[in-house]
Amino acid sequence: MTCRDIFSALDDVGGAMKAILATMMLMGVAGMASAAGVGLRAGTTGVGGDIGFNIAPTVDGRVGWSGLNYNRTINDTDVDYDGRLRLRNLSALVDFSPMGPFRLTGGLVFANNKLKVTGKPKDGTYTFNNRTYTAAEIGSATGEVKGKNSVAPYLGIGYGRVAGTGINFYADLGVMLAGGSKTSLNVDCGTAIAGTPQCTQLQADAEEERRKLDDKVRGFKVWPVINLGVTIGF
Repeated sequence: MTCRDIFSALDDVGGAMKAILATMMLMGVAGMASAAGVGLRAGTTGVGGDIGFNIAPTVDGRVGWSGLNYNRTINDTDVDYDGRLRLRNLSALVDFSPMGPFRLTGGLVFANNKLKVTGKPKDGTYTFNNRTYTAAEIGSATGEVKGKNSVAPYLGIGYGRVAGTGINFYADLGVMLAGGSKTSLNVDCGTAIAGTPQCTQLQADAEEERRKLDDKVRGFKVWPVINLGVTIGF
């Protein structure tokens, strides 16, 4: 996690989030007199960290950030894609620990998670909606899948306190309520068919492929969260 990543994530959220974040940071400073800590973690939301602070005897607040970039080729369709997964998550959470280190956690995650793909010809051709096009007939093919909720409620359970004293292990298991996914697929006609009826057909086939993809990911309502980390408390 670099400083550039952190500033990039902050740029992705609006003024309201910045106000919330500033307020919680001030609360954290105020809470340092009783208990505070920092944690480093990794998991399904990326690699990042948390700042924790005590609010009440069994209640802590947490502000965290995590991110990850991951590239891979997706080749289980009629078109090969260069896939780029980009995770950016800024969280504001409250931990309730009525039973020692075990806790309940809730809050909000300001999520900017997306998968971007760029199509490549497979054996010199593309196939959209069961129709085959040559590489010369396709100018470019790009798409994106992302969660519908940019502000996702979070519910989960966990172990360990970020604001606890000393060096400790902590873990989170929960879900971000992503609200489903939305997709885009943009296919431009190549010079071989630009301005022809075949170009119009290509656009219609690409839209049908997008609808099929949208149907596949429509049921993706939650993002599973499994994070493990180490915290240092003061």
